[in-house]
Amino acid sequence: MHVGEEIKLRGTGAVVVTDPAGKAKAYEAGPGRTVTLEPTKVGTWTYAWENGRTGDFQVEASTSLVVSPPEPMAAVGEDEDRDKLSKLVDAEGEPVLSNDDLDALLADAAVGDTYDFNAAAAEGWRVKAARAAQMTSYSVGDLSVNNEQIFTHCMQMVDVYEGIGSSVGDTRKKLISVRVGIDYDERIQPTPFR
Repeated sequence: MHVGEEIKLRGTGAVVVTDPAGKAKAYEAGPGRTVTLEPTKVGTWTYAWENGRTGDFQVEASTSLVVSPPEPMAAVGEDEDRDKLSKLVDAEGEPVLSNDDLDALLADAAVGDTYDFNAAAAEGWRVKAARAAQMTSYSVGDLSVNNEQIFTHCMQMVDVYEGIGSSVGDTRKKLISVRVGIDYDERIQPTPFR
């Protein structure tokens, strides 16, 4: 990246950007969860989001931008990002993840103006596992819901997505998506999960 060219950092909330001279300035993410900067000094710039995610980028007079860590995949539109993550974590399956949950997972997995969807999915399944651990097992007639099985499934999915790792480079592994569902008679009103 050259001095004066735009760089976009993607995340939610506040980010502190420090220039090569050590001068720090805070920014608030705007529409599209981005902060746009025009670096004015040559050297290494660092940034730290309020959620603890950090990174840096290099600005030089005659070379292009080097982002650390490397960008895992190209960014797409906000709704498409949420929809993609929703499918990876089965957001509508119990325990449910809301759009706010998905947005927070995406913000935590943002790298520059892109996302590491594998990291976001692993964390999403971890959140679902934590919620499953708080659920109450119950039986109504022939229907039985066991929170331990749901918890175990969620943790297995964490292992799957952590095993895939970052999508950086040419490392591509095949992912098998599993959706666990429970069919039940809609007339039966099971006890709500706690």
